[in-house]
Amino acid sequence: MAKAYAWSVFHTELNEFNQPTKSIMPGEEVTAEKLKVDKETFESYLERGIVSEEPYPEDLPDDMSPAEYYRQQDAKLAAGELDEDEAEEAKERQEAAAEANFTAYEGEKASTPKSTPADK
Repeated sequence: MAKAYAWSVFHTELNEFNQPTKSIMPGEEVTAEKLKVDKETFESYLERGIVSEEPYPEDLPDDMSPAEYYRQQDAKLAAGELDEDEAEEAKERQEAAAEANFTAYEGEKASTPKSTPADK
């Protein structure tokens, strides 16, 4: 398996008052064993994005979520405000996200419910 990184805080040890005494912070390299979960749970973390094979952004401000950071990077890319390396990284991330989105829904038809609770 490729390297994986925490994209969320994981509390791996708690004291008798249920307070965290040991935590894994975003950006740390993680494994199922380090998070103290089974492989199936770890895979679900990867699917949900709380663990990622993509390293956590190093230049992410403390008060900003990764999603907001990437929205800003996308806006800067569109405005031509990124240097060559940053632009290439942003394009690769966009392409990977587009591919993941396409393959996740490939072959499925979108459905609209015939009625909703508000209709009744």
